[in-house]
Amino acid sequence: MTRATETSPAQAPIRLVVTDVDGTLLDPDRQLTPQTIAAARKLQQAGVGLALCSARAPGALLRIMDALQITGPCAAFNGGAIFQADGVVDKNLFLQPEVTRLLINALESEPVETWLQNDTQWLVRDAQTPLVRQEAESSGLVPTQVANLADHVEGINRVVAMGVEAPVVASLDGWLVGQFGGFAAIARSMPCRINITAPDANKGNALADLARLYKVPLSEVAALGDAPNDIGMLREAGLGIAMGQSPESVKAYAQAVTGSNAQNGWAEAVEKFIMPRVQAG
Repeated sequence: MTRATETSPAQAPIRLVVTDVDGTLLDPDRQLTPQTIAAARKLQQAGVGLALCSARAPGALLRIMDALQITGPCAAFNGGAIFQADGVVDKNLFLQPEVTRLLINALESEPVETWLQNDTQWLVRDAQTPLVRQEAESSGLVPTQVANLADHVEGINRVVAMGVEAPVVASLDGWLVGQFGGFAAIARSMPCRINITAPDANKGNALADLARLYKVPLSEVAALGDAPNDIGMLREAGLGIAMGQSPESVKAYAQAVTGSNAQNGWAEAVEKFIMPRVQAG
């Protein structure tokens, strides 16, 4: 099902689309569908900018940018890194080393895997676990196995707590917010993945950074997302669109709800909600 929004003359035209990746742009198999690629082309042919804003590392987004012919800046690590299509990072926000160290210690006894990432490295305790192997296949990144994560706390953009049971991860997410919320931005991008980044590394700030770089006011930006870490950009965009499978807590911040990512919801959103405001402008 979709929830439509009415287009009125008072609404600003859309000149930039900022989109989440996993659960939004990609289907459940983490692939770009032909419908999504065609919708992206339609936006670009209409002169609308397209930028990615993801919890992923920059290197895990470059293949997608290339497939969609995105040549402008995008955001990684929930806004902890702003980078160009050639991979050059223009802005990096790092967790404080002591905060990273405390997080490693706090997560050690929890039923999750702890990963450390920056724009050049993905550090893990065991590179052969099923979760690491699955991530490597979907992201294209190569993990580096280290004996002690606590020896690598400098220059970290993101700590990932990756589990297998959504209720357990949700409970851990709440506990982490209570313990570390004053020192880090903490939000799930998937039911079993907690992203922990620098305090100002959130998608609301990332949206503002991208809008400024593309020279488009926030009122003329459409944002698409599906998870709690997308709430900031859905709230700040001129047009926020939630995916159909999004939790109600995410949909509450959207002006429109499209189909799920299993139903080509991204392409549907472009056709039903974005293009009318492109053409109206």
